[in-house]
Amino acid sequence: MIRSLTQQIVRLAIIATLTGAVAEAQGGAGSDFTGPGGGGGGAGGAIAPIGVPIGPPVGPIAPTGAAAISGAASTFGGAGSGGVSVSNPAGGTVTVPAATARAIGAVLSGGGAPAAQALQNVLVADGVPSGAAGALANALAALGSNPSRANLVAAIEAFNAAIDAGPSTPSPAMLAIRFAIASASR
Repeated sequence: MIRSLTQQIVRLAIIATLTGAVAEAQGGAGSDFTGPGGGGGGAGGAIAPIGVPIGPPVGPIAPTGAAAISGAASTFGGAGSGGVSVSNPAGGTVTVPAATARAIGAVLSGGGAPAAQALQNVLVADGVPSGAAGALANALAALGSNPSRANLVAAIEAFNAAIDAGPSTPSPAMLAIRFAIASASR
């Protein structure tokens, strides 16, 4: 079973925080025994973990996240007849059918309500309930149109709700959406 995207992001943030804090403390103190409380690093220190949004979800996302959304929109939107391969968190890769990839690309490119409706239809056909599929498609459309922290958080929450409501094995479409959201979270 796949962990929710929020859990994965939080886990990575904690690991990055602890690793960064220990490395900084060891470098400053010359000690291999300094923990995350020393050296002034980590979440409570003077140096924030790279790529982890700090504070309330306001303002734009990091430039790398905005570029990742644009890149994902381009990659998925330009899918050839063989589709697009994305990594599966459970291992290996999954091929996203070309039509599905293009639907995701259209939403991330700011295709508006028609693109969101097309993606919702794909997700419903994959077993995601209509309400969760619509919320996810609309959240992705908002993220593609306005890559803000608030829209990224909304997309993550909508993705997690769709994962919880959908089939136990996520479809290639859901794995592609996970890829796009995770890329934007960097």
